[in-house]
Amino acid sequence: MKPRDFVKKHNLTNGYSPSDPFWSDFKLEFMMLLELGKAKENLKGYNNAINALRSKWDGIKAKSGNSKINEKAWNYFYATVVAPIRQSLFPKEMASIDKEREERKKVKLDRKAFYESIDNSYDNFFDNMFHNLLNSMLKGIDEREIDISFELLDLQRDASHEEVKASFRKLSKIHHPDMGGNRAKFEMIITAKNICLATFEL
Repeated sequence: MKPRDFVKKHNLTNGYSPSDPFWSDFKLEFMMLLELGKAKENLKGYNNAINALRSKWDGIKAKSGNSKINEKAWNYFYATVVAPIRQSLFPKEMASIDKEREERKKVKLDRKAFYESIDNSYDNFFDNMFHNLLNSMLKGIDEREIDISFELLDLQRDASHEEVKASFRKLSKIHHPDMGGNRAKFEMIITAKNICLATFEL
């Protein structure tokens, strides 16, 4: 039966969900495709029949304009009719396919875990490097210099990490050379910001 014949016979242009008679005819159409292509004899032929049926489904959808002829309805038919028949006709082949699918899934998960472990290693490496850099930066800087750095940012010593960043952004707009500010003052603010932020990492 051609797509337009399905549409006409089952009045699919009315926007209603496909009726039981439609599904019976559609299943019969599938059985005919299986017989014509000798699709019960090999999995490749069976899959060809599925592709032909899907093309017919798409044709029915296009000619009817019915939103109920959709992917959800096709998936329901596939799960309740197509897949069980294929499983019963080709149990060994499907078992092999399922095994391969599980193996690919395992390989994918193993690969993901491997890359995550590499990412974690890199993160730990750079974290350690950053902390070592901060430690080196603060060596030789006494508490008075740290206090002065907070004062340069117009902050109290107990200011938070976000407050340091916010104050730096505010002062940068005033003292940045491109904004007409003094370069020496701007460099002092950058140094003060780095010293203040470094104290949070220790």
